[in-house]
Amino acid sequence: MFYLSKKFPRNKIIGIEPYKNGLANVSDYCIKNKINNIYLYPFVFDKFKERYQNYLFERCYIFFPDPWPKKKHQKRRLVNHQFLIDVISHANLKGQIYFGTDNQQYFNDVKSHVKKLKKEYKINIKCFKKTPTTITKYHNRALKLKNKVNFLKIEKL
Repeated sequence: MFYLSKKFPRNKIIGIEPYKNGLANVSDYCIKNKINNIYLYPFVFDKFKERYQNYLFERCYIFFPDPWPKKKHQKRRLVNHQFLIDVISHANLKGQIYFGTDNQQYFNDVKSHVKKLKKEYKINIKCFKKTPTTITKYHNRALKLKNKVNFLKIEKL
C-alpha cells in the first residue's frame, strides 16, 4: 500500500484489513511518514461490500492471501468464484485486478475461476512472473523459500 500511495499520490488507497496488528502497523507507518491517501477498513471484505455497495475502483491488488492449502480448508480462501464476481462487477471500465501467490494450486484455481467468468464478463487475462508493484513482505518470504511466484492480471473491457 505504501508503494501505491507514493506512486499514485492523488489516488485514494483503500486497505481492507481485519486484523488489529495489521491496522496498527499501517497506521503507525502512515503517521510517521505523513501519508494521507491510505484509508483503512477494519473488517473483512464482505462487510466492506455490504456497506459500500456502489463502490467502483480502477485497480485492486490481492497479493499473497492465505492459501489454506489443506483441501478441507479451501472453502476459507478469500479469492473464489463469488469473490471474483463481486470484484469484477465493481471495477471501472478498464479496471484491473491483480492476484499474486506462491501457492501453485491456489493460482490454478483462481485462473480457472477467471476463465469461467470470461463467458459472463468482458475481461482479459494475463499471467506473469514479475510483480506489477514492488516486492512485498510475503513475496520476499516466498523468494527466500525458493517458491515459484505467479501473478494474474484481470482487466475489465
